[in-house]
Formats: sequence, structure tokens, C-alpha cells
Amino acid sequence: MALTPEKGRGKRQISSEQVLLQKATEILRQHRVEGLLGFEHECQETIVENYVGRGRASERPKRISKKIRYQIKNITRNESAIAQVQKAFGWRAFVSNAPLSILSIEQAVLAYRDEWIAERGFHRLKGASLSIAPMFVQREDQVTGLIHLLSLALRLLTLIEFVVRRQLEAQSKTFTGLYPDNPKKQTNKPTAETVITCFF
Repeated sequence: MALTPEKGRGKRQISSEQVLLQKATEILRQHRVEGLLGFEHECQETIVENYVGRGRASERPKRISKKIRYQIKNITRNESAIAQVQKAFGWRAFVSNAPLSILSIEQAVLAYRDEWIAERGFHRLKGASLSIAPMFVQREDQVTGLIHLLSLALRLLTLIEFVVRRQLEAQSKTFTGLYPDNPKKQTNKPTAETVITCFF
């Protein structure tokens, strides 16, 4: 509705129907509601009379001009299309090439939810823990060797973290004093980096 404000000082009006349709369509596309919302607009014409030349107004000829502006009247809802979209809310699509004999639907969902575990490893390679980039090497075999070395380090960090967390869970214990800014904080899921820091 802000595209076509009421007439007033400093409020720009749209005088081209093509411009109005283009801008309105861009808004629908931006908010991904094409086909769900629509709008109705109208053309408003105003006749403007101005006297030409100097002298008495009654003796001067008039110049008659026409001003055109386009106004959005109201927004419409496509209720049937909205209802169809609402039916799909909350649904997710899982695609796998593993047969049901190996991976059931429940196992596929659980595997997807554990995806963040693998992503943490990539984050370590990108972050301060292992810092795979930038690489200050020149030969291709150096690049390959460094990646292999960092991959081994990543596996070691993952293994340390897994074993420590498994033992803490089995013994129903927690660690304290791992975080300098909060010495009293307890956790049964410390990161490998935090555990290693305790030894230095």
C-alpha cells in the first residue's frame, strides 16, 4: 500500500501503470507470496486548469492539462492457494540412495539430525583449531600432505571428544573449572580443545 500513498506534500505518485505493476510484482516475489496475494488498482485522473500569459485572468486563455496517478485500492487473498501452502508447512523432504533394508526412514531422519556433528569437523578445519587456510606452501604434494595431516588431527580431536563424553555419561559425572570466565560451570559435554587446554 505504501507504493501509492495518498496525495500530499513530498509523497511521490506513480503515473505509469507499467511501473506500478512492476514494483508490486517485485514485492510479491521478494516475500514469496506470488499467487497467494493479489491487488486491485485504479487510474485516477485530475483536470488542471492554468491561465496562460499576463493580465486579467478573465482575459487570458486557459491551458487545460490532465494528471494521471495510479492507486492500489485493496489487497486480495487467494484462500485456496494459501490453504494448499499451509498444508505443506512443517514438512521436510529426505532423499537417499540407501535402500530400506539398510536405512529406514527413522534412521534417515536421525542421521540428518546428527549432520551438525560432521559440520563441526569442517568448522574446526576452517577455524582456529586446525586452520586449513591460508596455506603457506607452494608445491602440490605439500598441499596434499598438509591436508592429510590436518585430517588426522581432526580425527584425533573427534576421538578424544567422543571418549571423554562417553565416559562422563557412563559415570554420570560432570567437569568443572574448564572455563576461566565461569569456573563453577559444569558440563558433561566438553570439547576436545577445552580438555586439551587443561594440560597446559
